[in-house]
Formats: sequence, C-alpha cells, structure tokens
Amino acid sequence: MNGPMRLGRLRRLVATTTALAALFVGAVSAPVGAPDASDPASGNGLAASLPSRLGATNAVEVGVAASKQRFGNGGARHVTLTRNDNWPDALASAPLTAEGPLLFTSPAALNSTTMAELRRVLPAGSTVYLVGGEAAISSQIAAQLAQSGYAVRRLSGPDRVSTSVAIADEVVRLYGHEDQLVVARSRGAAGNETAGWADSVSGSAYAARNRLPVVVTPSDGLDAAVASYIRRHGPTTTWVLGGESAVSSAVAGKVPNPQRIFGASRAGTAAAIATRLWPYPSAGGYLLVNGTRPDGWAFGLAAAGLGADNGAPILLVDDTLPEPTKEVIGTCNSGQSATTVVGSTSQVSNAVAQAARDAAAGACTRLVSGFNYMAINDDGSPVRYNPCATMAFQVNLAGAPPNAYTLLQGALDKMSAATGVAYTLGLTDERMDSQTSQRSYVQGGAYKPVLVNWPVSWGTDPAYGYGGSAAIRLSNGKRQYVSGIVNMNAATPANDGTLDHVLTHEIAHVIGLSHVEDEAQLMYPFAQPDVTQYQSGDRAGLETLGTAAGCMGSTVAYAQAGQQPSQVWPSDEGEQ
Repeated sequence: MNGPMRLGRLRRLVATTTALAALFVGAVSAPVGAPDASDPASGNGLAASLPSRLGATNAVEVGVAASKQRFGNGGARHVTLTRNDNWPDALASAPLTAEGPLLFTSPAALNSTTMAELRRVLPAGSTVYLVGGEAAISSQIAAQLAQSGYAVRRLSGPDRVSTSVAIADEVVRLYGHEDQLVVARSRGAAGNETAGWADSVSGSAYAARNRLPVVVTPSDGLDAAVASYIRRHGPTTTWVLGGESAVSSAVAGKVPNPQRIFGASRAGTAAAIATRLWPYPSAGGYLLVNGTRPDGWAFGLAAAGLGADNGAPILLVDDTLPEPTKEVIGTCNSGQSATTVVGSTSQVSNAVAQAARDAAAGACTRLVSGFNYMAINDDGSPVRYNPCATMAFQVNLAGAPPNAYTLLQGALDKMSAATGVAYTLGLTDERMDSQTSQRSYVQGGAYKPVLVNWPVSWGTDPAYGYGGSAAIRLSNGKRQYVSGIVNMNAATPANDGTLDHVLTHEIAHVIGLSHVEDEAQLMYPFAQPDVTQYQSGDRAGLETLGTAAGCMGSTVAYAQAGQQPSQVWPSDEGEQ
C-alpha cells in the first residue's frame, strides 16, 4: 500500500477568552474525529470508551455486545433486525446503525437474547426495521414485535440488490444525503463468498458515521434497481468500494462522479478506506474484524455503529495481521492509536491482537523537543521530500485575496531559507471543489506540483487552512513525499498577519512538520497573526527535512509506473 497523505489543520483563534476555552476543550481535549454534541453522527451520548476486545462468539452475541457498549436503557432511536445465518440482506444496513443497534435473530423465531436487548434499548412505540423478506425474518417475528408495542417496518425487495435499495431509500428519508452514494459488490466470486461482503463491511463504519446510503450491485453490471435509485435521488458523488474485480469499470462508468477506493487485497481496500475517507491517522482508534471467516460479516456490521460513534475505521485481519492493516495501525497520531478486536479468540486470535498492539505501540516515538514530524518511517527517520530536487508549486488564485500571491511567495522563501530546498511557483487552473475533495497526483507519467488553492466551497469548517503531502513507499521500505496540497479558507483575514502566518504554517506541513504544544513556535495549531517567521523549534525541524539531511533518490520511475499516493480527508494534526 502506498503511503497516505496527511493534512495538518490550522484552527482559528477566536476572539474571546470564553470562546477560546470552548474551542480548546472541544477541538483538543476530545479525540480528533470523536463525536460530540454538535456532531450529527454522535450516537446517543452514552460514554463508551472502546474496550480492547468486544468478546462474542456468534452473530447474536456480537449484536447484543455492541448494543450494550453503545446505548443506555431506552437510548436507541430504532433497532435494525437481520437474520443471523446469511449476509446478503444486511450489507446495506450500516447507515441505520447511526442511531440504533443492529441485532440478529434466526429467520423463523425471534431469539430470546436479542428480544431482551431490544426491549432494554428501544422505547415502546419506536421502530424496528426488519431487513429482508419473510424468508429472512418471518411474519411471526413481525407479529411478535408488533404485539410488544413496536412499530414494525420491513425493508426488502425481491433480491439482495433491491433490498439494499429499499434500505438506502429509508436512509435518505431519515437523514438526507442524497448527494452521496456508497456502492459495493453484491456477491463474491465462486468459491470465495466472503469477498462478497468484505468491502461493504470495511466501509460500514464510514457510512454509519456520515449516514450515507449504501447499495450493492453485481460486479459486472449496474443493476436496474440501483440505476433507478440514481435517477430518483440524483447523487453527485459515488464512493465505489473495491477494485475492478469487485466493481467493474462498466459499473463505475454508469454512476455519477465515481471515486474508487481500493487496495490490492480486501485488507488493502479497508486500509484505503481508513486512509482516504477518514481523518488519518485515526485518533478514535481502529476496529479489527476478521475479513475471511464465513461469519465475519456479522461482527463487522454489528461494529459499524461503534466505529461511527468513536471515529474508528474498520480494518480487516485474518489468521495474521495483514501488511496494509499493520501499516495503518503503525502510523503515528497524536498518541498511540487504540485497537479494538471485534469478537472472541475464535474470530481474532490473541497472537493477531498482540501484533496489532505492538504495531500501535511502535508507531509513536517522542521526537526532538521543539518540533514534530507529520510522519516517520519504521526506523524513526522523518518522511520527507528529496531536498536536492527543486520543488514545484502551483497556485490557483481564484477566491484568494489580492495579496495572496505575494504572501505565498514570501512563505516559500522562508521555507527555502530554512531547508535549503529550491522551488518554482507557477499558476494553474486546478482547483478543489472543497477542502475534503480528492486529488489525483499523477499526470503524464510525472507527479504533479504541490497545489495551493482556495477551494470552491468551504462550508462551516472553522479551520483557516489545511496542508500536507502524499508519499510513496520506496523499494527500500521507506516513504518519500512526492506532491502535496494546501487548501485555504477564503474567510482567513488577509491584512493583519493571519494570512501570512497560515500560509507559512501550511507550507511547513507540506514539507513535513506537524503541530507542537509550544505557543512560541509557528507550528502551534492556533493562528497567531504576530508570528509570521519560523521560530527556533520550527527552524530546527525544517533543517532536519532539508539539504542538511542529505539527498534522496529520484521518484521518476515510480511516477512513470503510475504509483498514485493516497489522499485522506483533512484532520487535526496533534503532537506526535
């Protein structure tokens, strides 16, 4: 798996002491990506720090265990009920777990343990969604639930694809988000049935956290029911999960604005989802699900709501810790990333769980006082550009204030003086739609210049800017930056030193510096209009990323081979 892109976020400094305290507590004390009261995907508010293992041996047990972990008595808005012995109908159910658990039962009779948990967690009169037709969840179960005082609603169709569309329609009715759609395969290849659900499970926590509709379709063609859904709802972005063997180019060519997220294996696709769609590295931890056991689907889908509540992506393991999973866990965040194993040792062995803990524990090494790096290699060295090659930057000034070009040039001059890295600066028409849009980094057999731009839309995001770089993995195992991006908020004050400070700060993120807790440094994560020059710690860090650290090899061959670095959503960069 290629190295991920990491983006540092510079938060706004608010005017009043009270507001500053509120922002500091909300943005810094709470884990990055963790839900809070203002987050629409925050679950029910029950404090639920993730355990190291969510013990369960079967579908019924894991559904109940996840529900108890998330919800207090009467704390769910609804419950989604699916069969415990087969996966096709459940594939699209993850978004419904944003506000209620996914519970499991045998098709013919309601499991007593499941019914007890349903009564505990769901107030009388609330909705129970039955996923699938009467062969999946019997009419007797529906009648029993209705007699118990619940509003029963069946979401089903004549086949698994139509059932996924029925669920997606309900997700849109509940939460909106018609503009985005998640698409995954509906079946595995012959003799490899678990491949049919692996990608849906990997994307389930992301869909639940963002309440995005999910549909499935045959790998070789877009199902008519999905095509009808697209015509009715008109999504403008489609997240396609898996490579072309999972969802073919014929399917991708028929969905709006397809954004394919995939890896070389099912574990690689899960890792790509974690690094491209989630804030990365995750401060909310990671959920480890066995992606090869026949019943692994139930453990993954039951855990989707836990991932949504805690900002924790799902990663896949098997009898080992796959390399893509290890790499994601082993990338440093503001602290050691917690891992939660979903299931008992029959699902994920103690040896695999320990390997994951070891990878997380080795991720973060306290670096030189005064500065921190965006990313480090396995040997503790910082990930960096080749400082002996001229760095190319391009800027799109659409939406920028009149003095932006001059201030950007000044920021690059400051970077060059601190690192010894030469640069060029040109103009470009390339512009991001938003600060979370994906960027392709390979063009014409070469890596694109670093892009500095003011995206078309910024929304209500309070950040002044995001900056970071994308890395490839070299043949020697180390990573090297090859390109990057700076996204600037047009609302950034331009004439009081703030814009100068932010541009200089974000360029340092691109080069490879992360945030520090020292308010005297320019890399402190709150805007300081009176600090527009690199301070002692900043300069020391930039020196270790520049020519003084020695040259690195050419990446031309990697670009010519089409190695595309991964971009992830912007995230707060904490101290590493």
